[in-house]
Amino acid sequence: MKRRQFVKTVSATGLGLAAARSPLLALGGSPGEKLVVAVMGLNGRGTVLARVFAKTPNAEVACVCDVDAQVLAKGVTAVTQAQGKAPKGLGDFRRALDDKGVDALVIAAPDHWHAPATILALSAGKHVYVEKPCGHNPREGELLVEAQRKAKRVVQMGTQRRSSPRAIEAVQAIREGVVGRPYLARAWYANRRQSIGRGNSAAGARARSATTARTKSTSRAGRWASTTPCASRRRAGAITSTTIGSSPIRRRRASSSRDSAPSCGRA
Repeated sequence: MKRRQFVKTVSATGLGLAAARSPLLALGGSPGEKLVVAVMGLNGRGTVLARVFAKTPNAEVACVCDVDAQVLAKGVTAVTQAQGKAPKGLGDFRRALDDKGVDALVIAAPDHWHAPATILALSAGKHVYVEKPCGHNPREGELLVEAQRKAKRVVQMGTQRRSSPRAIEAVQAIREGVVGRPYLARAWYANRRQSIGRGNSAAGARARSATTARTKSTSRAGRWASTTPCASRRRAGAITSTTIGSSPIRRRRASSSRDSAPSCGRA
């Protein structure tokens, strides 16, 4: 394989990969049984996963969970359209863990929730599908392994790309030396995302910050002008004091035409 061909092959790996079926679906057993799941985190990947489970035979999405009411409403609509049955909409995923009819928790919430939610789900006797990364650090990964072994439930992390034929082919080619001895690998993820409709624009924030700064500056100047006697500012050789730590440093200000000239209220 030529180097250029190899690069093109690796680039194509990220295009059109079909999501692998979750091993959780094997838990349904016979065609008469079904796997009931709750999906946590719906603003993006979670809604995609919810649709996949909703359209899969022998699977049902019973609950969808998100802290954002608007996102939650959209998730409920998406799942209803996919499976013809409305799921429960929950603001707290722990209510889904309390539901004895839920078999598994699907986690697509922000990364910092992946490990805690997985451990809580396992403690509640649920199986888990969790998006990558499974944790914030290696120690969280170890805690997940311990929790899985204790609960004896299935835990799958979403690294389907590793199982795609093109990814396997690319890894094998590297091992065979197609690019020489590898010593550095860099990876990144790019996704054009629109605003979530919260907060303020950067330009507006800067403008408000500048206005606030000017207001504070004007207020501070006015406060000092009103509390400092005009006579003391005009008097030549006035004593001023600066405090560093707990020790005041006194210095004599030199006389100048500016010291004797300003009128009251001027800087």
